[in-house]
Parts: sequence; structure tokens; C-alpha cells
Amino acid sequence: MMLSFVVRSQTFTPDMDKYPIDSLKGFNESEIRERLKFNNVVGLELENHIKQLKRDYINQKFFTVRRKDEESK
Repeated sequence: MMLSFVVRSQTFTPDMDKYPIDSLKGFNESEIRERLKFNNVVGLELENHIKQLKRDYINQKFFTVRRKDEESK
């Protein structure tokens, strides 16, 4: 029973024309990649770090949410 729910939910695709906002506009990924590679962040660590930075960027841009480790600053 639970399997059918998972299969149906995975095939759902929202109508992206209703949301024309580019949530990562202003996020300079190529510059960030260069800076991280210069600091010897490579491979899977690089990809995961970029994903985290993108989430943080979107949260700050739309929700003004800070990560717990940033709250003390």
C-alpha cells in the first residue's frame, strides 16, 4: 500500500510556468567553485558544499532563515 503512494508522488511534476522566479539568480556558482578548489575542496565534498551554499542562499533570499551554526554570530 505504501509503495503505490511513493510511486505516485515521485511522478508528480509541478507546473513550473506558474513560478518564473529563478531562485538562484545572483548566486555565482563558477566563482564559488574556483574559490573552493583553490582552498583544496574537491570531489564529493565540493559538490555537497555547493549544494549547502545554494540552500543557504535560497533560505536567506526568500525566508531569511539562518543555520544553527550561524545564529551565534
